[in-house]
Amino acid sequence: MGQALPSPRASRMIRAMVISYVGFVGAFISSVVVSRLLGVEGKGIFSLFMATISGLWMVAALGVPQGQLYHASKHPQWLSHFMANAVPFSVLIGGVVGLTYFLGGHALGFEAVDALPWPVPLVGVVCIPAGVLLIYQRQYFLGLQRYELSKASGAVSLTLPLLGYVGVYLLGYAGMAPFASAYVAAQLVCFAVFQIAARRIGPAPGGFSRELARRSFGFGSRQLASDIALYLMQRLDFFIVMLYLGAKGLGIYSVAVGLAEILVRLSNEIGSMLFAIFATGNLKTGQPAAALRLLTLVTVGVAGLLGLISGPLVRTLFGQAFADAAPAFRWLLVGTVAWSTTNVTWYYISAAGRPQLGVFVFGLAAGVDVLLNVLLLPHLGVTGASIAATTSYVVAALIFLHYFRTLEACSLREAFVANSSDCRQLWRAVRGASGRLGRVAAGSVTRSLGPHE
Repeated sequence: MGQALPSPRASRMIRAMVISYVGFVGAFISSVVVSRLLGVEGKGIFSLFMATISGLWMVAALGVPQGQLYHASKHPQWLSHFMANAVPFSVLIGGVVGLTYFLGGHALGFEAVDALPWPVPLVGVVCIPAGVLLIYQRQYFLGLQRYELSKASGAVSLTLPLLGYVGVYLLGYAGMAPFASAYVAAQLVCFAVFQIAARRIGPAPGGFSRELARRSFGFGSRQLASDIALYLMQRLDFFIVMLYLGAKGLGIYSVAVGLAEILVRLSNEIGSMLFAIFATGNLKTGQPAAALRLLTLVTVGVAGLLGLISGPLVRTLFGQAFADAAPAFRWLLVGTVAWSTTNVTWYYISAAGRPQLGVFVFGLAAGVDVLLNVLLLPHLGVTGASIAATTSYVVAALIFLHYFRTLEACSLREAFVANSSDCRQLWRAVRGASGRLGRVAAGSVTRSLGPHE
């Protein structure tokens, strides 16, 4: 049985994860502020906007950022062309996707677009290329193995909107349109700031590379289909809840989902870093299984704690109007434990050159989610949506686990049951990271501007 990931790299990953969680705290506070200031229905409409732009970012990216990271991890010479290829893809394709959906949807009377007050659709058009640029930028940092800087970018993009929300509220402009505008402005500022770092830490920039574009499109076209199926599994329920329960029901459900993302964030952040490591093909047999064991151990512990305090947590943070989110949140915790495992198993399978497998798995899980939502929402409300989501997560987790075990040749025990060696390795990694956490919080970006290791 292999050991966990090498300690120095594991320590850097833990530091990056801590930075990311700082950003998540900012995003979580933003969710509380938006909920308090906009009310249940306003929170539902704002969540609809956020779910919409996240889906459009994925479509506009076309899977190419992941494709570029995949090839740059294997052949570092492609890093000089990474951002040169990113800018035209993001601006042109992102702009077209934004215009097509928001303005075309408004002209055709799509309910999901018409529910957004004017000029939010125009704000959404600007948001799409800005968000795609950030996706490329963070993948570029991962390709450079600058995990901390990649997660710092994500943390800033999540935290900065909070300042905008507070600012427009103090100016007397609290509402859906000002909040959406503040969010988009924050994304543009974040990209501009971290692009300075991107230019200084990477190799000398090259021009646009048709060969990198061709190769990345080849990988990305397979990745995109999986990403779309993944998005449908994770966010289609927002639109279904809006259809059945209206903005108020979506506001309550979005709070439950936001709380569950406290747990999901952990596995997502680790998984995004693991993809670049898996893609190198340099890990020893047993190391991916060790990562899965440790991630499962941590998420089960965190989920148990959150389940115990779920009721008081919802009422204290969001108010009595959102109290119905607590039982929905508890159901989602079960699913997110299962989902956390896919952020190892799925990334491992994708990095092994089989991203198309996600189309089948996520597509099947999305079908389960839709069917159960239709059956349960009329009778159980937002709790029914949580049961449906949890079931779909478990389905996806079990299928990916089967393929992971086949590729890694490990037993169920080796995949899930942490041993004393794993715990010692985790403790060493935590100790190695903790010695620098203060300096990371104070100057992670400054340090990252030094020579590339």
